[in-house]
Amino acid sequence: MGDILVIGSTNIDNVVSVDHMPAVGETILGSNFAENFGGKGANQAFACGKLGAPTVFISAVGKDELGAKAMQNLRTVNVNTDRVRVCETLPTGKAWICINSEGDNNIVVVTGANDTCDKGWIEQNEDAIDECEIVMVQLETPVDGVWTAIKMAARKHKTVILDPAPAPKDGIPREVLSS
Repeated sequence: MGDILVIGSTNIDNVVSVDHMPAVGETILGSNFAENFGGKGANQAFACGKLGAPTVFISAVGKDELGAKAMQNLRTVNVNTDRVRVCETLPTGKAWICINSEGDNNIVVVTGANDTCDKGWIEQNEDAIDECEIVMVQLETPVDGVWTAIKMAARKHKTVILDPAPAPKDGIPREVLSS
């Protein structure tokens, strides 16, 4: 089906430029607002598709306009989005990003539908791991699903690429790292 399988998050990023990061309780004025497609998983899938690699994406979005637009964006670079769950009860994930004049940023993510890209969803899509050569994952979706995907891929002798962000508070389990 695809040489590369990306499992991960889909977000809509709201980005604003600021002179400095606001302190607690401070209100500042921003500039250059943009709404962009994002999510570490969707970004990986888009990059692979844009480079011409056959790419399949496993993710979850809300049943809303933002999720539909994000999937259409991925399809413009030929990413197969057939395995993206459309969640009836949660919205598409969103991120609010402030970037200061030095290029530093801070990010707040509301995961939304990404929370349903869990172990159960990965297990339902195990055949996608059979059909790929490379599995790319990151940690913006539930880690039980990420760990399951890594272990499945290792058992099937697939190449696994892990972007360990955002870093989990409990670290990455040894059995996952040794997979």
